[in-house]
Amino acid sequence: SSSFNLIEGEIRFNAYFNTVQTITNKKIISESNIDSIKSSLQEKGYHENFDSFEKIVFVQIQPKNKHDIQILDLRHSIEDKVHNILKDNEIGEWIAGDLGPGGANMLFEVRHWGRAISLIMKILNQEGILNQSLIVKRLNTSKNDWNYKIIYPIDYEGVFNQM
Repeated sequence: SSSFNLIEGEIRFNAYFNTVQTITNKKIISESNIDSIKSSLQEKGYHENFDSFEKIVFVQIQPKNKHDIQILDLRHSIEDKVHNILKDNEIGEWIAGDLGPGGANMLFEVRHWGRAISLIMKILNQEGILNQSLIVKRLNTSKNDWNYKIIYPIDYEGVFNQM
């Protein structure tokens, strides 16, 4: 469509170094407003993107409950499916995965944010787990430092435990 969600907010670390994402404003804008919004933000010193280093997509499947041990098998299955579709489309690959207090974590290095995220969402939706997943972009602030931006669900507000 020719309209877009414009979501303004803040991304910061809390005392435990988890990412906290807060939304301060949400509105729908037309495509014709995008250039003026970008110009205004650049004048204020904001970066248009943070992908001068590798582009990392972090996918976290949240367990159904604290005793959900089947999530390990699910993680392996999803990693394989996402890795294969990214490789087949020549836009990325799986680079790491683990289990932590936040859930089943998978990291993918990608060359094209939009195409990769669309394919990842397609796999998660086909598997029926999109609604229990977070899709996150790693925002590089330097070669060895970053924070995260939760991009799905689109209006996510709260703590993201990258562990």
